[in-house]
Amino acid sequence: MKKVFIIFILFLNFPLFAQNQNLVYQEESLVTVIKDLEEKFSVRFSFNSEILEGKTFNFSGEASLDDILNLLEKQVLISSQKIDESNIILKKDESAILLTQAFNLDEVLLNAEYLTVGFDKNEDDGSIKVSPSKLGILPGLTEPDVLQSLQMLPGISSPTETASDIHIRGGTPDQNLVLWDGIKMYHQGHFFGQISAFNPYITETINVFRSGTSAKYGDRISGVVDIRSSEELPDSLEAGIGINLVHADVFIKAPLVKNKLSLTTSARRSYSDILNSITFQKMSNKVFQNTKIDGGGTLTADTEFEELKNRFYFTDYNLKLLWKPNEKHTLSFSSLWVTNKLDYKSKTTYTFEGSEPSDLNSADDLDLTNNGFNFKWDATLSDHVKLNTTGYISNYTSAYFYEDTFGPDDLYKSNTANEIKDKGFTIGLQYAQNKHHVFRLGYDMSSNDIIYQIDTDYNNSNPFLDKDDDKLNLHSLFTEYVYLQNKWTFQAGLRASKISSLNKSLIEPRLYINRKLNNFWDIKASYETKNQTISKVLSTNQNYLGLGNSLWVLADNDRPIMNSKQFSIGFLFEEQGWKLDVDAYYKKTKGLTALKEIFNTAGVQPDDDADSFNKGKSESFGIDFLVKKQVKDFRTWLSYSLSKTNYFFDEVNNGKAYLGNFDQTHVLSLSNTYKYNKFQFSLGWSISTGKPYTNPKGVNQDANLIDYDEQNALRLKTYHKLDASVVYDFLFSKKNNVKGRIGFSVINIYDRKNELEKTFRLDSSSNNNSVRIVEQTNFGLGITPNLVFRLNF
Repeated sequence: MKKVFIIFILFLNFPLFAQNQNLVYQEESLVTVIKDLEEKFSVRFSFNSEILEGKTFNFSGEASLDDILNLLEKQVLISSQKIDESNIILKKDESAILLTQAFNLDEVLLNAEYLTVGFDKNEDDGSIKVSPSKLGILPGLTEPDVLQSLQMLPGISSPTETASDIHIRGGTPDQNLVLWDGIKMYHQGHFFGQISAFNPYITETINVFRSGTSAKYGDRISGVVDIRSSEELPDSLEAGIGINLVHADVFIKAPLVKNKLSLTTSARRSYSDILNSITFQKMSNKVFQNTKIDGGGTLTADTEFEELKNRFYFTDYNLKLLWKPNEKHTLSFSSLWVTNKLDYKSKTTYTFEGSEPSDLNSADDLDLTNNGFNFKWDATLSDHVKLNTTGYISNYTSAYFYEDTFGPDDLYKSNTANEIKDKGFTIGLQYAQNKHHVFRLGYDMSSNDIIYQIDTDYNNSNPFLDKDDDKLNLHSLFTEYVYLQNKWTFQAGLRASKISSLNKSLIEPRLYINRKLNNFWDIKASYETKNQTISKVLSTNQNYLGLGNSLWVLADNDRPIMNSKQFSIGFLFEEQGWKLDVDAYYKKTKGLTALKEIFNTAGVQPDDDADSFNKGKSESFGIDFLVKKQVKDFRTWLSYSLSKTNYFFDEVNNGKAYLGNFDQTHVLSLSNTYKYNKFQFSLGWSISTGKPYTNPKGVNQDANLIDYDEQNALRLKTYHKLDASVVYDFLFSKKNNVKGRIGFSVINIYDRKNELEKTFRLDSSSNNNSVRIVEQTNFGLGITPNLVFRLNF
């Protein structure tokens, strides 16, 4: 541990070299900016003076000349061409549609990089934009992970140490709206959330909203993660192939008709059913601990366990057709297939005193899939009006089958199925009066059909069936006004929805304001109201693997519509490579629903005559901090969240507030990246408060139940770990048309045993015919290495 700490300190003081300059331009004339750049970077620009007339430029921070040239292309549509290291030609970017700046608000103006290369802040709505293709190296990752990358941001974390189950400001993962090219996703992870289900090599941008969400997004009450593939036609064939210690992938971007039609496709598959690598084994140890797969879980001296079959794999496929018949129309078709498959068989031999051994044979089969399609048409109707039309279909299926036989007579079967059929469309108009005023108006409709069924049977004599089939249609109108001028950014929106099946109406105001006080300081505020008609409930009885124990259900007369209101206020400071971003928030949520059986509190066990659901509310409040310093090619940032989430359920804890299941008072991470020639290095340390849990106080022998103390009154031990990564980029061929990358990463370098969950069960295997409480603790990943090798053509 001492050596690791010394290495960590040395890393923080690594020598730094680059050609960055501290620059401040606030609505500065482009002519003045060009003269200043010539002086600071000792270069000479050649250009036609007409392309600079009447244009201004905004930037504050430390940047290289290449960074500024890229921003010039985005902000004022001026491209650059280097003649040599000292002479640069500027010209109008003829490849862009030369409309007003405000008309291009779908590609919102960007501030200087937010965390590291590939993280930018959208100025018109406060969201964060992540570009995986540009993303710099991150601690513990040898290649980008679409969702895990977001956990670098304050206010976004994963208390369960997964990539896909992200919690945004007190919300739960099912309360996040996750879109892939406009397709609503209900399953976002591979291997029970350890890896994102989205291929980063065909992902162009990820826009994430923690607050101040645009009115065009609906039907979720927490964050928004809008993932998009490229909307640009490739000029030539692009391809890539890669392999790490968990999966392999390939992608192709091909122009079918030059400047008109292109095809993008990708595939990823794990090879764990063929080769059991050290990385996959480490993940398996985490995922399957305290289940039958880790060796039987509850074996005693009188039992023997044998694994007969263990086949697990995941796949995802993408296909996108992009057609631009002319400069005013773009049509695209996107599709996605995500599959996770587990097939497991085992035998347990019991030897009872005075009798022959008896075998318990069991079989588990679990399928998780999410498939979807999207069609999109963007049209430029005039210099001021733009039309957006999109339609989607998303199908989710979770199917679990369990069977066991004990001797020749005892047969038990269980089937659990959860299916979602979601389809919808959106039509929107955008009117740009000028570069300062933009108006949006739209309508969208979505239709959800959700089925769940739990079917159990014992010896064909005691069948049990629980099923539900709900449908819900949601119609929404939304409008939005965006104002961008001088030092003000103002976005106000309203979303009005009608649920035809429940005959209910919903109104959702949205607001985001940003005010530049001077060249260094911004203040900001936001407010939003959101509603959600679909959610996950947890069932402890449906899955004997202890995995995927949740069902998607729709709001109805028993399950209320969830509603949240969030207010945030903060400030941003940027100067000489420093960035300080502080955001305080308060969020109140109503309409939470949970099965009574999940509460570890006496008196809330469901009975046949009572409603099996508990209804409650929550409140979350906190402050998110980001402090970043960039010195040449070295970047270091500290992300910290101070927060608290309280739950209120009338039948739990006597109706008093108790800590939310995923509440973490402190979440802090310190990350560092450094680029030297063809090498990139990253080191990061994170620490957070342990999750709450409920402690048992004894056993009710008559009811054969555990009696518990106050709900979530205790906490797990403090969580912390150190992660590192290094990659080396090289040219594979002499023609320089094949690029290669080798990378190595280590998660949890000092092998900390981090507690993730603590549960309790009853064991009746003792000889005195009484039951005892057995504590089970699930831990996070131990020290976990990974390797990657990639070729891009």
